Amino acid sequence: MTVNDYASGSPVILAGLEKTARDAGISKQVYTSALSVEITIEAGMFGGFLQLVLPEDIRQIPRINPEIDPKMMPAIGKSLYSGLVIDARGLGIEPVLNPIIVSEQGHQVYSSAFVSREFAVQEGVCKYVCNLDQAVRDKRIGDKPLVLKGLRKEGSRNATLVISMSDYLVLEKATERHSFLNECRVIIVRDE
Repeated sequence: MTVNDYASGSPVILAGLEKTARDAGISKQVYTSALSVEITIEAGMFGGFLQLVLPEDIRQIPRINPEIDPKMMPAIGKSLYSGLVIDARGLGIEPVLNPIIVSEQGHQVYSSAFVSREFAVQEGVCKYVCNLDQAVRDKRIGDKPLVLKGLRKEGSRNATLVISMSDYLVLEKATERHSFLNECRVIIVRDE
């Protein structure tokens, strides 16, 4: 669904988008020979804009405080991975606000059910970059990212990215995935 489709049915969302547009800064102003002015404005996507347009099924997920003393079980506290990178180069992926990642057999790997609204509003549900080296060095995903390869895209707007079953099983075994997926520490590498 586009932002226009989503917002057209809600006067509250339309009013919020109008305010965001009014608060936007002018980034380019061109005077044409036809005695007209072309103005390009820029508005931030994070914060208020995402609060308006992210689906309601992305809710605040409370933090879970483990009751296990890390000193007693040092192996439990060690995280193998700090974030997730999906290499989707060659698939023609276009950025969307709320991407879905599934396995070949349809198991959901990442979607609005895994995301805490707090992090989605502040940082976006995921980040898109066009360079794998840039992705693995990005501070968003930490110093030990899990890098998986995208197989194909699906869905009416190609918002669903499919990974292999073997990659899905690697991710499933990483217990820390709940934490980094909840905090939107996901980067999708796409074509330039």
